[in-house]
Amino acid sequence: MQSSRKPTIIHPTDFSPVGDGAFSHALRLALALKGRLFLLHVESEGDDGDEPHWDDFPGVRARLARWGLLEAGAPQSAVRDRLGIDVAKFDFRQSSAPHAVEAFAHDHGADLMVLGTRGLTGFDRWLEGSMAERIADRLRVRTLFVSGHARGFVDSETGAMRLSRILFPVDSTPDPEPAYGELEDWLRELDVSTRAVRAVHAGETPPRLRHGLAREQLKVEQIAGPAVEGIVDAAADADLIVMPTQGRQGFLDLLRGSTTQRVLRRAPCPVLAIPEAGDRSRDDDD
Repeated sequence: MQSSRKPTIIHPTDFSPVGDGAFSHALRLALALKGRLFLLHVESEGDDGDEPHWDDFPGVRARLARWGLLEAGAPQSAVRDRLGIDVAKFDFRQSSAPHAVEAFAHDHGADLMVLGTRGLTGFDRWLEGSMAERIADRLRVRTLFVSGHARGFVDSETGAMRLSRILFPVDSTPDPEPAYGELEDWLRELDVSTRAVRAVHAGETPPRLRHGLAREQLKVEQIAGPAVEGIVDAAADADLIVMPTQGRQGFLDLLRGSTTQRVLRRAPCPVLAIPEAGDRSRDDDD
């Protein structure tokens, strides 16, 4: 994340219980990074009612009070003055939530998006689709997916954050080194040791992964099984999976979703997707 300004985290919310864990992660990361947190709600055009849904937004000060960081009833100014983070809530109407979030993220220079997801699989996914995946696939910004059905690395009751086991699956394509560099920077800002990272490769001949100013080679462990199954199995005790991603590639991926999308639907923990630097934007007619 950029050091010349406060890192910006955006968290789109649909006010559903499934997004509560994602909100806790977004808020806790904003605290750790002393950043800006923008909470977004997009209402479909044509829905009844014109008033913003301010009371439906996740309660920032209530959550901080639960974590013992503010006293109950603390003023709004305390969030910035005492804890060093800026929080703003936005409620607006647009026909397409992905387009609305994309425009907002570009306008406000988003560094990280935190999305709650139901992790839909099978027939349910074909019927409903995943709004979280649609938003991330269009925007292509660094995105943390927090499933309502998986354990998180932030405790919603206490605010405690645990990142002691991080799985980093790699392949020759996309090149994993830029994503690992971003991960190193991110962990440094969170005061987390890179020793927590376990790099793995499903298949033969793991790619070389060099890191740091000295370009030291990082050990890449081979794991058994097809890529998705191997990654999910290897993540059994992980706190986070970090996926370098190119987005969807080819006809079969259009039907099944990208490797990252298939992993996140089955992952036992949150998934951080880091897109290639040249893959951070999409054309309007995509």
